[in-house]
Amino acid sequence: MKPQTFQHPEIRDENDNIIQPGAFGKNTPFCTKNNDGILDYIANDLEYLYKNGGSGGGQGIQGPKGDPGPRGEPGQKGADGKDGTAATIKIGTVTTAAPGTNAKVTNTGTANAAVFNFSIPKGEKGEKGNTGIQGPPGPAADLSQYVKRTDIFDGNMIKLPNGAKIGVE
Repeated sequence: MKPQTFQHPEIRDENDNIIQPGAFGKNTPFCTKNNDGILDYIANDLEYLYKNGGSGGGQGIQGPKGDPGPRGEPGQKGADGKDGTAATIKIGTVTTAAPGTNAKVTNTGTANAAVFNFSIPKGEKGEKGNTGIQGPPGPAADLSQYVKRTDIFDGNMIKLPNGAKIGVE
């Protein structure tokens, strides 16, 4: 069925005077001059919906949402804000944590007077390194201050009981 344009009904007052002319009148049991027939209620509801757009807003039936319109021009620049409070940062404690744990920094101060405490994990023990090269020999020991007996020390050599000598010749 093809949709039809809404047709206004004829509306009459209690004295059968036409208040609003329309396409159909009040001469049937469905549409009475007392405005209490079935069609009267339907017509009154349709009239209300027609005048009020179906939702009481007076804008007609709402269609689907349209595409967005073009972007508007930028607004005027707002006033500059008030300067904030200068912040300070201090270093609090620095501790060594167990190997394998995460480093951590905590603020024990405030947002404007920060005091950062650091927890830094100890590194894992490394593998044993290669033996380094041997250094040059040190100077000969001066044993004269320790040995005073001339029978076993002649100033340069210590004479052992088996006849061996220790020292520099």
